[in-house]
Amino acid sequence: RASGDSTQAVVALEQKLRVAEAEVERRRRDADGELQEKEIALTEMGVELDVVKGDAAKRAEEAAKLRGELDEARDECQTMARKLENIAVDLESKRERLRDVESELALKVSAVGEKEE
Repeated sequence: RASGDSTQAVVALEQKLRVAEAEVERRRRDADGELQEKEIALTEMGVELDVVKGDAAKRAEEAAKLRGELDEARDECQTMARKLENIAVDLESKRERLRDVESELALKVSAVGEKEE
């Protein structure tokens, strides 16, 4: 009877061991599945990150190009402003010269008018 009890105990322990091993295997498969899902998600995120990095690089290139164009436009505006300033100075000089000529003409007209009288 004691031998039968110990045999039953061994059989019961072996059954518990098989159940535990089956549970461990099930959990391992679940963990493997989750790991694969996470690896796939990480790969997809890596691809998305590469796309975002590529877009960022393109935008940085575009921004650099636009900065260059803006610098060129600013230089052109400054050059035009200097030219306009020079033109304004020249015009003011010509106005002064014109006033001088008008004054001279007025004096001459006045002198001619005095001679006629």
